[in-house]
Amino acid sequence: MRLLFFSLFVFFSLSSCKHEPSSNKKEVSIQPSEDNSVEYSAERSEVDPDKGITLIGNANFKAGVLEIQDADSLIYNPETGEIKAIRYKGMTFTGLLQVAQCVTEETLTYQLGDSIAYVY
Repeated sequence: MRLLFFSLFVFFSLSSCKHEPSSNKKEVSIQPSEDNSVEYSAERSEVDPDKGITLIGNANFKAGVLEIQDADSLIYNPETGEIKAIRYKGMTFTGLLQVAQCVTEETLTYQLGDSIAYVY
């Protein structure tokens, strides 16, 4: 009986996990950067004219209010300012951070100049 209860509890806990941003928000003051420069490094990189720059292996990225450390991969599109970091070990962001209820993989998306970053 205990095993059945535990199995049902785990099943309902996992099935209620949403993979979309929730209302879990952390607000901090925004300190705009005077410097609009973008800095990045990685073990290797690939450039695609449509997709942008893909950094692979220990990717580090710094721009304005966002800094990402040691991501497995990071996609940065200089044309649109879109950033997507996957499985990062550290992140610093000054702004509103919207976190999904159930974070399954450390993925962050951000648009340069915005005051909100999304983690799911």
